[in-house]
Amino acid sequence: MAVLAVLQPLRKRLVAGATVVTIAVLLRPKLQRWWRRRRWAREQDRLATLVSFDDAPAVAALVSRLDASEPCVVAGVALVEDRRRAVAVAIAIELPSMKRIDGAVVPVATSLPYEPGYVGFRAAPFLARALGALKVDVAVALVRGHGFLHPRKFGVACHAGLVAGVPTCGVADSLLRVDGVDEAAIVSRARASLQLGEALPIVGASGIVWGAALRATVEPNFRPTYVSAGPGVSLATAVKLAVACRRYRVPEPVRLAELEGRVALRERVVD
Repeated sequence: MAVLAVLQPLRKRLVAGATVVTIAVLLRPKLQRWWRRRRWAREQDRLATLVSFDDAPAVAALVSRLDASEPCVVAGVALVEDRRRAVAVAIAIELPSMKRIDGAVVPVATSLPYEPGYVGFRAAPFLARALGALKVDVAVALVRGHGFLHPRKFGVACHAGLVAGVPTCGVADSLLRVDGVDEAAIVSRARASLQLGEALPIVGASGIVWGAALRATVEPNFRPTYVSAGPGVSLATAVKLAVACRRYRVPEPVRLAELEGRVALRERVVD
């Protein structure tokens, strides 16, 4: 009995210690994710200060050629994934014909997880590499994802453009939560007021114009394409580029990038 009396407190301490260890093991992934997101958010805030959302000279020159219906080259880039692999794809097209003139597919090898709002850390280096692999010079690229339309004004389109050193803008199918923007209300307003090729501003509770909702299809119950500014590309120019590349809902060079990415994954062109 005396021995049991001595061992009982020790047993309780061991059980308590094991419980603490178990809790720590269970919480570790959540703590790691919390710390990673916090660190990435700070880095996005810093990088956003490096971005100018005005038209770069080369972009302004391209817009002038576009307005004059002169041939010009734009690119589209996208990250395409299946369950096991991913590729970054860049496609260059000529406007106004929308003829494909070049393309590049780059395998993605990263251990970083997918985190909504922080996709650039995972995707931007490979999107930039795909842009750099094009054999033609491009003055601007449309990126699958958001640019300025982001909680910290630094979505994947900004991240990719900054890494690549190429002016970029964002095009996306859905909105991130930012500044009280109500996507359902925007969709309703767009369907009620927009004609084909028109866009309406996306204004937050603060009064900031975060981006634009573009009508790119004729269907009455269409979903808008969300366009946003990026490094060296103003919102007005981003909308003009998206309209100029309009063939389906997704701007043509981005659509082609996604199609070719799916083909590359299916046919195991890259591993």
